[in-house]
Amino acid sequence: MKKVIILIVLLLGFLLVIGCTQQNNLPRHYTNSSMGFSINYPENWEFKEVAVEKNGFVQPGVIFSPSLANNVSISVNSYRTPEKTAAGFESLMKMMMILSGVTTGTLIKTDNTTLGGLSAVTDEYLPRDSSKLSVREIIYSVRNGTGYWIIVSQKDTDTGNWDTQKETVDAIISSFKFT
Repeated sequence: MKKVIILIVLLLGFLLVIGCTQQNNLPRHYTNSSMGFSINYPENWEFKEVAVEKNGFVQPGVIFSPSLANNVSISVNSYRTPEKTAAGFESLMKMMMILSGVTTGTLIKTDNTTLGGLSAVTDEYLPRDSSKLSVREIIYSVRNGTGYWIIVSQKDTDTGNWDTQKETVDAIISSFKFT
């Protein structure tokens, strides 16, 4: 019986040490109250708040990317919309991108998913063959009359490293919360 108790104490001590030494992969926290979201991101990433004006409308956004290399980025954007569903907002944004001359590449698949606990639509794209950043994913969701879209881009010359980057990207997007 004493051996069992000692074994349990050692096991609990081991688990406690491991739990205390694990590092949080997303230690930084960002909140944008005007856009209504928060997100966590890695220590070696930075963010930049942007406001793009095109054809008379201003698109607020925040771009997250690694500090040392600009080979992947996550752009969180919002836009007031009459659409009530993620699928409706996705259709609206695709139409706006076509009218604006924005190209995304070849669509691989569309999935229903969630973003911050709400229904969302994710479009995945093949990377284009260029040295520029190209769209890999766009995630669409709607909350309280505001459409959100998150654009994940990657430099095409770094596609072999996508699996490693995708883990970090997925962790960042999973931390997204509406505020």
